[in-house]
Amino acid sequence: MRTHDWMNLIKSYAGFGAHRTGSIVDQQTTVWLSDLLTDCGAIVRAQPFSFRQYNFSLEAETSGAHLQALPLFYEWAGHIATEKIVRYYLNTQTDEALLNYQLRNITTRKCPANHCKLIVTRSQTGTLTAINRIPKISNGQPTILIGECDADTITNDLQLKLTANTSLGNSHNVIAEFGKNTGNPFVITTPMTGWFSCAGERGTGIALVPELAEFASQFAPVQVIICAGHELGYWGGWHAAQRFHRKPRAILHIGSCVANTGAESSVHPHSALTLTTNLNSSFRNELNRATHKLNVSSIQFPTNPEKRYEWVGESKCWAHLKAPMISLAGESPLFHSPLDFPDRATTESLLGEAFEALKSLIHTLLN
Repeated sequence: MRTHDWMNLIKSYAGFGAHRTGSIVDQQTTVWLSDLLTDCGAIVRAQPFSFRQYNFSLEAETSGAHLQALPLFYEWAGHIATEKIVRYYLNTQTDEALLNYQLRNITTRKCPANHCKLIVTRSQTGTLTAINRIPKISNGQPTILIGECDADTITNDLQLKLTANTSLGNSHNVIAEFGKNTGNPFVITTPMTGWFSCAGERGTGIALVPELAEFASQFAPVQVIICAGHELGYWGGWHAAQRFHRKPRAILHIGSCVANTGAESSVHPHSALTLTTNLNSSFRNELNRATHKLNVSSIQFPTNPEKRYEWVGESKCWAHLKAPMISLAGESPLFHSPLDFPDRATTESLLGEAFEALKSLIHTLLN
């Protein structure tokens, strides 16, 4: 495969729709990925898991115009039809700890009966930004997310109707083995689910994985683990890591936005990436050379690498295995946004640069 093929894979992936765990799109993507990896010569299996699935129906209108909105998943279950809101603002393009702190300040406040909390998400695009959630129902109040662009259009005749409940949900991780199944496997892991079409957030990593696995299989047996449940507290990632009973030779975590561009923003032309590794800090120059064409804002060498809080994204799930690991992950202006489409999220040249960088990181881990 080359850059044109990778772009086509991203378009196929994004074309399925919103990649939420347990949805029909999730099921379709699992089959598509399994077929893709099988065609690349891998031995593929699906790893099932269950979770509490959040189901909802939401209507949000003002002056007869539809508003792009999303409930804050798992915050509340029930039915409400109301015109009454309490408005809050939330900066969603900040670090995870601060985002969660700000969100708790909102969700713990009480608003009057028959009111709905309306959280206006602030981001570079001005559109709705979704927020990752743990799949456990809270005892909160009805809460809806909306982007600043839509919030500015709200008039006094706002109409909200929300029905939400939970049920037993099912999903699958996709596991593929490349090369001879002897010796300690080299693990390549990346998420496959998210809130919307996720072309840049998820698709860029997924598109590069098959050829990266083929490359790595020249040096070691490879196990590719593509995990669902990312937007639900890394549910599938934890499931896979806790059931991984072999000693990995090394782990490469390909996180979000590895080959993204923010074409609409001259201030933020590329996604900002963080590289985290438990390799010795003497590798810093080698890692800098490997990623010099990417917008890596920092290279982190955790003080306590066996502790999950030292890592980014789903690399947290694998820290306890204490294997050599490199994690590459970032954000872009389109992160968790309904605007994360292929032609806005990436370019063929960025995909090529990310592929070469990831190949070099594989070489570092296996040599």
